[in-house]
Amino acid sequence: AQRTLLAGQVALPFLIARGAIAGGPAITPEMILIAERMMREARDNKRDLSTPSDFTVVDRKTFERLSRGEPIAAAPPIQNVTEDKIAPDQIICDIGETTRWAWSDCLSPARTIFWHGPLGISEIDRFCEGSRFLATQLAERTWPSLHRRVVCGSSLVMALRRIGFPLQNIKHLTHAGRSALHYFAGRPLPAVEVLRQAGEAAPRQPYRVLIPLNG
Repeated sequence: AQRTLLAGQVALPFLIARGAIAGGPAITPEMILIAERMMREARDNKRDLSTPSDFTVVDRKTFERLSRGEPIAAAPPIQNVTEDKIAPDQIICDIGETTRWAWSDCLSPARTIFWHGPLGISEIDRFCEGSRFLATQLAERTWPSLHRRVVCGSSLVMALRRIGFPLQNIKHLTHAGRSALHYFAGRPLPAVEVLRQAGEAAPRQPYRVLIPLNG
């Protein structure tokens, strides 16, 4: 890919590798090493590999209450901050407003767009704004005659459906998530591989069946 935009949980190892945020239990040392290698290879090959320039964040206590579905009397203290302003007790919940507009500007010049997974914590509606915004821009700023668009992943599809986004505006939309990643990574898909091998195999002679009668 000429340009790779990383958001959601996938972006965390890259932020940790750059020293923007501290590590967490869900991020292993191996993930950070892979992120460092990918950033190094992107620089060497002059390819753009970007994480958000700003984020929607909320403090940990408020996030836990929202996760449990507890009612909050006043509007929760949601902030939009750059990566160098993220406090240790804040949870990254979505891409920020500046990132949304910057990333939407990348859509029209592209010709093939592959989008996998939500851009924020899609289980909470108020953190689906980044995904909603980019899906709207994808539908409005690309044309079927010029762009090939693939949007995949059950979490993303379910989140867009739950918040009322008109899914018919995106032509190639699929719940396939892990299998889509395996396909684009060049890995064989087990079921498809079996069908391919069966199609390439030489036709076999029919079986001869012996049915013993009376022993």
